[in-house]
Amino acid sequence: MQDFEAQASLQVADSRVVSAALAQIEPSYPRKGLVLGIMAIVAFGAGVGGALLREFSIGGFTSEDQVSAVLNVPLASVTPDQAGSEVEKPHGRGLSDTIISAPLSV
Repeated sequence: MQDFEAQASLQVADSRVVSAALAQIEPSYPRKGLVLGIMAIVAFGAGVGGALLREFSIGGFTSEDQVSAVLNVPLASVTPDQAGSEVEKPHGRGLSDTIISAPLSV
């Protein structure tokens, strides 16, 4: 029993220092080049996706030049955009009143 207690109290080192630790030349995490590369691809994809979404969500022709370029015919007339004004007047008919009140305007 005494031998067992003597062996139990005796501590033997299981590890040893092979060489001193050295500071790293560059950090192992985060990898800046990899993160910047992935984010550049994500930003490019988001930009192209946003451009496609805008292109397909606007719809229709947005300018006189676009009509002439796509249809290859001269433009006969332009209807003014009434978005900012009172399109539906309580006592009027909106665009028709504008055409009647100023027949030679754009």
